[in-house]
Amino acid sequence: MEGPTVTNRIRYCDECQCDREVRVVERENTLMYGNENFNIMEIFAQCTHCNAEVTDEELDTFTLTRLRQAYELKHSFDAQGIKNLRLHFGLTMNVFAKILNIGYSTLKRYESSGSSPDVTQIGIFKLLKAEPTSILKFYEVNKFNLTIDEQRVAESKFQQLFASPDNSPQNREANSAQLVLDDLEFISSTRPLDEETYTSFKKVIDYYRTNPVREPS
Repeated sequence: MEGPTVTNRIRYCDECQCDREVRVVERENTLMYGNENFNIMEIFAQCTHCNAEVTDEELDTFTLTRLRQAYELKHSFDAQGIKNLRLHFGLTMNVFAKILNIGYSTLKRYESSGSSPDVTQIGIFKLLKAEPTSILKFYEVNKFNLTIDEQRVAESKFQQLFASPDNSPQNREANSAQLVLDDLEFISSTRPLDEETYTSFKKVIDYYRTNPVREPS
C-alpha cells in the first residue's frame, strides 16, 4: 500500500479550534482487530502548533489497512483467497453467500478487502479449501436459502466437481456408513444440541466408528 502524503497537510485541530498544519507521525501501538490484539506501527496526524493528535481520515484508513494485513497474515487468508475459493466452485457471490449462510454484502466486503471475516468464518473458508467436498454439507443445511433455479445451478456445479469416476451401487453402499458418520459429526459440531439429541448422535457415531463397513471386493 502506498504511504500517505507527509507534507502540506492542513487539518482541523480541536485544541487550537482552527485549521493547522499537521505532521505525519508513526508510533508502535497495540490495536484490536477482529477481537485480537496486534502490535503495529500506527500512523497519525499531529498539530505542529500544539502537538495535539488531530483526526485525519486518510491516516486512519492507512492504519486500519495495516491492521487488516496483520490479521490476514496471521490467519493465512486474504480477500483474493476468498474470491479464488468461490471461483473454484464456480458460484456467484450471491449463491456462495447463501450456501454459507452469510450476507451477500458481507461476502462482497470480504472479497473487496472492505472487511475481514472473523476467526470462525476463516475456519470455514480454510475447511472448504482443504476439503472442498465439505461444501456439500453446508449446501444440505442451507439449500433452502436458495431459489429452485439457484439450487439447480449449484447442484450442477457440484456434480461437475465431485462426480466419482466409479459411482456404482456397490461403492455407494460401501461408503454410506462413512457418509453418515461425516454428516453426523458435521451437524453436531455446527449446531447447538440438547443433551438427549447429542447422546443419540454420539451413539450412532460411536457405532459406525467401531463397526466399519467393509469395502466391496
